Amino acid sequence: MFVLSGVKKRYYEFQAPDNKQVLHIEPPKLKTLNRMNDLSRPDSTPKEAAEVVARVIAKNKEHRKITADTVMEWMDMDQLAGFVLDFVSWLSNEKKNDPNAPLLPRNGRRGGAVCAVQRKRKAGFRIRGHSSACRL
Repeated sequence: MFVLSGVKKRYYEFQAPDNKQVLHIEPPKLKTLNRMNDLSRPDSTPKEAAEVVARVIAKNKEHRKITADTVMEWMDMDQLAGFVLDFVSWLSNEKKNDPNAPLLPRNGRRGGAVCAVQRKRKAGFRIRGHSSACRL
């Protein structure tokens, strides 16, 4: 059985420009991520972009309230685009940084990804000098 509460929380660090406070931002819900993806449409407005970014930053561990007006005061369009690109990159690279992180908790136990070397061994490649700590 998969338990949502068993998934480890991770945070993106963002330094607020107004008081230099570091905010720890949680990954967004899928609905917010879809709205972020919609920003690539040609008919999206800067106000919509500021609203989506405010929604992302507002989901912070410090419980600091962030509005679209706050984001529009903090950032110009290039900074906003840079934030979105860096945040999305963090979302996708976080899994690559820890390839042995659990994919899904199963029955309360830690699940795990099969490392690339183990996949190659299964495919018939001979690999020397690799740690036996990887699991099949």
